[in-house]
Amino acid sequence: MEKENGAAESSGAEIEAFRADEDIEGKKTPQFMAAIAATLAAVAAGTALAWTSPANPMLPFSDQQKSWIGSLLSVGAIPGAMVAGTMTQSLGRKPAIASLALPFIVSYIIIVCSQNLWAIYAARLIAGLGVGGVVVAVPIYVAEIAENSVRGTLGSLLQVKESHEIFSY
Repeated sequence: MEKENGAAESSGAEIEAFRADEDIEGKKTPQFMAAIAATLAAVAAGTALAWTSPANPMLPFSDQQKSWIGSLLSVGAIPGAMVAGTMTQSLGRKPAIASLALPFIVSYIIIVCSQNLWAIYAARLIAGLGVGGVVVAVPIYVAEIAENSVRGTLGSLLQVKESHEIFSY
């Protein structure tokens, strides 16, 4: 039924039917697939976190310098987290997560090509930007796409994948 101003008039039964539709859960497979794809960024983060342990014996640097190589990842994660928060708001969740591949790619290219300690320091700072971004952007995206019934499971995928990558490296 339509009112004089063109607005539709709803009956109580139609409103109740609409509310009942809100309670129906969607398919879970697309949610799992999207969360798994988004948490692939954790593989890159886990690799960056784990890299120093097997690489340390092969690096021709002092123990103090090796300690800095390991620590600079965490230093880079601080601004990375702040930038990722802004990026998720301005670019959107998926583009922000996709752009987080760039710091990891750049850092590994620098590490592979470098013979200089300062280049490795810079690479670890750059990788830290990616790690900080991953731990901010991915949980936001996963929490937004997941229904209540699977949010906890999907939310834990980031840490599971990151930990798996650390141990598998």
